[in-house]
Amino acid sequence: IRCSKCHSSTYAEWGLKRVIDQWNKGETPIKVKTDEEEFFEHSHEPINYIAVCEVLQKYDENLLDCRSIVVEMKDRLYRIEPIPCYDDVGLGFAFKRLPKIDTTGWDYRIVATEKTPISFVKQEKGSDTYPGLIFRFGEKQILVTAEEWSTMTVGLSHWNEDVFLKKDDGEGLFQK
Repeated sequence: IRCSKCHSSTYAEWGLKRVIDQWNKGETPIKVKTDEEEFFEHSHEPINYIAVCEVLQKYDENLLDCRSIVVEMKDRLYRIEPIPCYDDVGLGFAFKRLPKIDTTGWDYRIVATEKTPISFVKQEKGSDTYPGLIFRFGEKQILVTAEEWSTMTVGLSHWNEDVFLKKDDGEGLFQK
């Protein structure tokens, strides 16, 4: 059992009654943060790159569907995937901190430069829209939405008309 505010927690155990008794007695010897809480705690840090993984459909130079993205900020690497939609279960994102891995072979990468830094802006959770993550790439906004059937859509916000998705040709936004 864990408090979502202060992160105090009991140890994980098989016996539910024992854990409930420990919680009720205030026996919470550890602090535990989820990977999602850690991501948002560090979301103000500059982002080195966003890797787009398992591209399913590329619609045009500004929009594609994929299975997940990987975000690297400083020495932290996070895989972000949509939470699948089954019946009454709502959509959202699952955050998983990863060990340092090589993402250069993945489909596309958005790489920060001095001229076009990448930063996290906010998470959108509207009741009438798909959940979204908004990133800033220079002056542009990148929108990542969790769609049905374990799919994410990645693209420039509709306010930006510039080219977004390109295979690495030495000058494109994404690098292999």
